[in-house]
Amino acid sequence: MDRKFKIWITSTIYASLVFLTFDFTFRENLHFVIVQFYYLLIVLLVTWYRKYLFLILLPLQILHLILDSISLSAFPRDALLETVAELFVAVVLLIVTKEKNDAVHKLQNFVNVTHTGTWEWNLKEGTTTYNEEWANILGYTLDELGPQKLDVWKQLTHPDDYERSFEAINRALDEKHDDYESQFRMKHKDGHWVWILDKGKVVKWDKNNQPEIMVGTHTDITNIKEMEDNINYQNQRFENIVLASPDSIFGIDLDYRYTFVYSNWDSITKLEDDHFVGHRIDEIYQDEDARKRIQACEQAKTNGEGSYEWSDLDPEGNPRYYHTIISPIFDAHDEIMSYVGVARNITQLISTELELKSTHDLLRYVVEYNPTSVAVFDKDMNYVYVSASYKKNFQIDVPSVIGMNHFEIFSSTSKERKAFYDRSLKGEVMTCESELYHQKDGKIDYIKWSTRPWFDGNGKIVGIIFYSEIITEKIRLEDEIRKQMDSLFIEKNRVESTLSSIGDAVISTNEKGMIVSINPIAQQLTGWKKEEAIGRSFLDVFNIINEETGTRSYCPVNEVLLKKQNIELPESTILISKQGQRYYIEDSASPIINQEGKLVGAVLVFRDVTKVQEEQKQIRYLGTHDFLTDLYNRRFFVDQLKKCDQEQSNKLAIAMIDLNGLKLFNDAFGHETGDKVLRIVADILKESCTMEDYVSRIGGDEFTIIITKATEQKITMIQDTIQKAINEVKIENIQVSIAIGIAKKMASDEDIDDVIKRAENEMYKNKIVEGMSIRNHAITAILETLTDKFEEERIHSQRVAALSVAIGKAMKLKDHDLKELEMAGMYHDIGKIAIPDAILRKPGKLTKDEFDVIKTHTEVGYQILRAADEYSRLADYALSHHERWDGLGYPRGLKGLETPLFSRIIAVADSYEAMTADRPYRKKMKHEDAVAEIARCSGTQFDPKIAELFLSKVSKQSEIL
Repeated sequence: MDRKFKIWITSTIYASLVFLTFDFTFRENLHFVIVQFYYLLIVLLVTWYRKYLFLILLPLQILHLILDSISLSAFPRDALLETVAELFVAVVLLIVTKEKNDAVHKLQNFVNVTHTGTWEWNLKEGTTTYNEEWANILGYTLDELGPQKLDVWKQLTHPDDYERSFEAINRALDEKHDDYESQFRMKHKDGHWVWILDKGKVVKWDKNNQPEIMVGTHTDITNIKEMEDNINYQNQRFENIVLASPDSIFGIDLDYRYTFVYSNWDSITKLEDDHFVGHRIDEIYQDEDARKRIQACEQAKTNGEGSYEWSDLDPEGNPRYYHTIISPIFDAHDEIMSYVGVARNITQLISTELELKSTHDLLRYVVEYNPTSVAVFDKDMNYVYVSASYKKNFQIDVPSVIGMNHFEIFSSTSKERKAFYDRSLKGEVMTCESELYHQKDGKIDYIKWSTRPWFDGNGKIVGIIFYSEIITEKIRLEDEIRKQMDSLFIEKNRVESTLSSIGDAVISTNEKGMIVSINPIAQQLTGWKKEEAIGRSFLDVFNIINEETGTRSYCPVNEVLLKKQNIELPESTILISKQGQRYYIEDSASPIINQEGKLVGAVLVFRDVTKVQEEQKQIRYLGTHDFLTDLYNRRFFVDQLKKCDQEQSNKLAIAMIDLNGLKLFNDAFGHETGDKVLRIVADILKESCTMEDYVSRIGGDEFTIIITKATEQKITMIQDTIQKAINEVKIENIQVSIAIGIAKKMASDEDIDDVIKRAENEMYKNKIVEGMSIRNHAITAILETLTDKFEEERIHSQRVAALSVAIGKAMKLKDHDLKELEMAGMYHDIGKIAIPDAILRKPGKLTKDEFDVIKTHTEVGYQILRAADEYSRLADYALSHHERWDGLGYPRGLKGLETPLFSRIIAVADSYEAMTADRPYRKKMKHEDAVAEIARCSGTQFDPKIAELFLSKVSKQSEIL
């Protein structure tokens, strides 16, 4: 209730009681009413002004006692009793309200201590009330949040949580639950999100059993959420680590029951996890298997670690071996609370050991029967080991030479050979590629041998190893091969010279597809040097893909080796060099057949046709695309429209788009700016359509879209997207605008030309409505661009307009003519927007070519102003304001009255303003000198009558000048 209203009610009742107390007649007749007024005053004071209760009530009671004493001429016993009763009631009410307020304060203090925000929602009125703590949770005060409506809650709730939070509320209301609970995020004032625990309860239902009042609390649980997220992250991290482990991890309690299993437990045991968890070891395993597992736990209890090994068979029946380690887990009191086990598959390790033994036996067998003979000597050249081939090659007939001295058997060993042995015993490796050896039976052999030291575990030389091989037959074959190689070398050089001199790339392979030769052109195209390529697989060097699919093409050499016939690659084949360069190639591959008719390899001949392919692709591209915007062109549009009309029938729509004011951009800012606008519009059209639609530029400022799979929803979406994007584009301060019309094919038999006409009609209707307004706004924007860029041009235009109006007034022109003259003065130099900044700002004298550029501003201004209805009448004035009275002006050389009147007026005002203003190339002239120049040029440059009016009247108006 309003404070003023409380004071008014209390004061009225108080004044009434004072008045009634003094009125003895009324007091006698309506004594009961006065008593009721007293009690009413007490209630109001206790409720609204408790601290002033006795200050207000006691004077009134004393007055009552005094007046009753006077009127009764005796002790006012009844009045005293009433006073005591009233004071008693006041004290009781005061005590009761104080206890109630104390309880409220305690509750409020509790709420404040818990930092809990409270809210109340009146569902009937749609209003909400929050406490200050609710606002503080989000970093606000209640005043900052404004009116307390449900919108405040909605605006601050996270978009992903809002629907969910209100679903909880609505579910509680629909199911007639009194209360609900939910969690969601609300945005803090500084931008971060606060997690809220929301609890609510319906506290009042209307007579129709519909919820009327709901109250609740909001608690900041952000820290709790962050802790939960961190705990979940750590748990997930631990679980990922465990699951990523190749080992199996399990837990066992002190009663030897499995408590958990992780990782690939089921793959090791071939049993599900629930077969173990909750079961004792001796319930799962029997006898020895159970005993060693329990014993490992006991070892872990005593020694800190226990282990055991076990095995089973995999699904194929092969043995698998495992090693398990058991470790204790301690509680906070350093007491063992359980065990954890890690089971590792050691099958590979066991298999490796077995393989090593097998390999050792195999190596012994290989050495024993290898054609290369082996003998091992100690430091004294006593035999430690000899292979069977050693004894055979050197014709040793002693049953066993182990322990015998080498020089006992070969007493004729030369001093030179002994020196070799000595050097090996000192650490050198000695070799001999070919040496004559005379056998006991008189045969002469060639042998190849080498000696090397062998070491013990400490790295100390303990003997030498002697390797030898009889190479007599090899020497003979090498002599024959050498003779053949000389002949082949000559032929090879002849072939390589031929391959190097031709312009095509050539690669040849053997029958396995390994490269045996590659000429310089092939090296250049593949990026592989000869020494890198020879000996490699053809597939490694020759990497080709299909341009259309992007996948690797089949290998031509493999095809040739498989089919034994010539093949050619398709035209769309691309070779990717080692360095990543791409070449279009043409090639052919042929088999190589020897004299016996056997396939011995393949030869591939290919050439680089990249330039030809790219030129053809460019020609094809230009045939279907607009070079400026990269959209499809009219030719493609016509062809594609026929195709889509046949395929899509009534699922087709046509959009016709026209760019408003392209000529304005070209005239005002040049064709580069106009081209920029076209490209921007083209990009917007492409981005607004789907991949299945076709956007074309069919004219200078005309575009079309073939909308496939057209629905009303898709058409509306495309049109809205285009319009929204276009509305956000301004070029040179001018709003870019388009007119768009879209028509959908109504029936499968409707002529597509009729659809186009409907789209064009819709487009033209929009163009008529919007086009003229856009052009009018563009004219204003062009002038603002010019004057914003050049402050002197803004001042110049304003002063010329003012001077022109002053001359018009001197000529007694009508008001509407003066208004048009003012606009003509403002817009007369609008064509300067097309003049390069460097010329407009040039501090020195202009060259003839630069002045010729400056003079074009009149014609540009004419073209700009003529484009808009609102300004078209000003076009002639802008075109002619540099014509002269004597016909020597520009651009048309008009003479005398041939020049429009407003242009003649502007010519005088323009010249005076230009002379009396600072310019980059000169300082301003004094007023007297400028007036003298106007007088001097009267009748030659200026209309003499207008010049006279300016000199006699306008030039004397200092407030205008």
